[in-house]
Amino acid sequence: MKFKVLPSYNLDVLCFFNSLTSDPFYLKHHSEDYNKFYPKLSTKAKNAIKQVVKQHGNTLLSTSLTSAISAMLDFNDRNVVELLSNEEEMKNSYSKYVYYNEEKWNLEYPIFKQVIPIISELESLGFKNHWKNNRLPLIMNKINELNLYLSEYNIGDMLGDLTNIKDEDCSLYLCSYTRPHGIKLCGPSFISDYSYTNKTTLSISVHEMFHPPYNINNVSKEVKILSNLENVKKAYNNQNPNSRYSPIEDFIEENIVEALGIFVCYKLGVETEPFTYFKEHDEGSHVISPDFFQYLLDNPKTKEQDFEVYFSEFVKEYKQKLS
Repeated sequence: MKFKVLPSYNLDVLCFFNSLTSDPFYLKHHSEDYNKFYPKLSTKAKNAIKQVVKQHGNTLLSTSLTSAISAMLDFNDRNVVELLSNEEEMKNSYSKYVYYNEEKWNLEYPIFKQVIPIISELESLGFKNHWKNNRLPLIMNKINELNLYLSEYNIGDMLGDLTNIKDEDCSLYLCSYTRPHGIKLCGPSFISDYSYTNKTTLSISVHEMFHPPYNINNVSKEVKILSNLENVKKAYNNQNPNSRYSPIEDFIEENIVEALGIFVCYKLGVETEPFTYFKEHDEGSHVISPDFFQYLLDNPKTKEQDFEVYFSEFVKEYKQKLS
């Protein structure tokens, strides 16, 4: 698996939208550019941002926005407003991926439409030129550094041995307003932030490439078992709203992917304190992850074994352990 590291204005401006919500969770990372552009937005735009957050339910808007446009042909070379405006193309493209859900789409696209005039106004204030002149050079410098670092690692075989991931080239889009997140896109691609260490971006790449680790329809019984466990329900309900995974099926998937990613990084020697990581990351909310990580260590998975079968066996043991 080789990484193709690319800049992306379209993805970055959508990531910046998190900061435009005025949430301190994002402003502690991006306050300088927020202070440069947010005060210049019209009252109408500011009110629209508040309405978007209210309808969406939280301030983490970048994941759904970037994921949806990433399904579209040549999305990185087109105008971001044009992409968001083309409902039919976006829906047809996005519906080809496992992330698409008809009910969720009907709720999300009306929100996307409200984002369009806000992005247009932001660009009229010079945001795109600011990005080209001030953010892109920082990103390109990091891309050169990352290309050298990532060439030292071949993670394709390790990922393929654990799940059914194909050993194919991966597009890593390096942005400057993604922090503190990493974002999985459609296909073998994801977003990281130029400000992260090389180790962090490698860890994000391993993690994001495991999404989704299984076909949810094939493991619905196992996921339901996990979702009914008291410790899982408690952890799900106590998540930080800024890093919340919802519904609970997504939360469980994140727990499993977290363990898989850390397992690979541990084998590579990149993560040396996995249990400390689980305890601290996302405020320790991933309660399944340390147990699944230990299961991976104690029960090495063969390449021939289907991951969904392997996952089912873990769930049986995990439930028994807690009963």
